[in-house]
Amino acid sequence: MNRRRLALALFLAAAALPAAAASPLFDVYKKYIAAIDASDVGAAKKLVSSGKRAELDAMYVNAVDDANTSALMRIADKCDTTDAVKALLKAGARTDLKSAGGATALQMAEWSECRENAAAIRGAGK
Repeated sequence: MNRRRLALALFLAAAALPAAAASPLFDVYKKYIAAIDASDVGAAKKLVSSGKRAELDAMYVNAVDDANTSALMRIADKCDTTDAVKALLKAGARTDLKSAGGATALQMAEWSECRENAAAIRGAGK
């Protein structure tokens, strides 16, 4: 899925939550998605660890696109993103979500042989 399509899907999903879309938190979310898309682990981790963590946990960490893919799933198969995987897990990312194709983040990490990501996800045990 290309990034523009995903961004549009996430934007439309967020638009379904009018209070969220109108809040300053929505700006944090847009920056978070941009960081994930750019594989900017440091920026994504900083946003997840920000003072807005509770709100991000509740509204955005487990948001999914039109293929039912969460942020954790999107980076689980990128072996150089273990820090971001751990940050998402610490922020409450669910490991039991399944994509439209039926795959979990753990399966994606294992299929890509991203052992550190798989271990982190397995360790979260959610």
